[in-house]
Amino acid sequence: REKKLQYLQQALEIFQEIKDYENEVHILTDLSTIGSNKEKNLQMLEQALAISRKAKYKEREFGILHRLGSSYENSDDNKALLFYEQALNIARELNDKWAEIFVLKFIGFHHRKFRKFGKTLENLQKVLSIAQELKDRNEE
Repeated sequence: REKKLQYLQQALEIFQEIKDYENEVHILTDLSTIGSNKEKNLQMLEQALAISRKAKYKEREFGILHRLGSSYENSDDNKALLFYEQALNIARELNDKWAEIFVLKFIGFHHRKFRKFGKTLENLQKVLSIAQELKDRNEE
């Protein structure tokens, strides 16, 4: 594990030096999953998010926002919901119905956790509507 961290850190430095933003985002995201320091992991995700936004890597931005939402799920519920909603906006901007279903379910489960059943139902009805539009029986 330490070797992997060391190699990824070296790769990150190289990508930063040559201004390869796509691979920098990729490495930061990878590092955030294997580090043991939660605060540092979140900082790496935030850094990857900023680079993704600057470079207009919308698909990456979506994934990072979702991961940030999940990361804050048990520590800062408002922040988690904020990240999920931003991810939802990107899914809609990209017209990616599968991504929209994916994040709507997380938002619904988030509301269920706080016993906001009206909001839960609202989000899951949106999932059902999109699934029917896509003719996806599994999501229905």
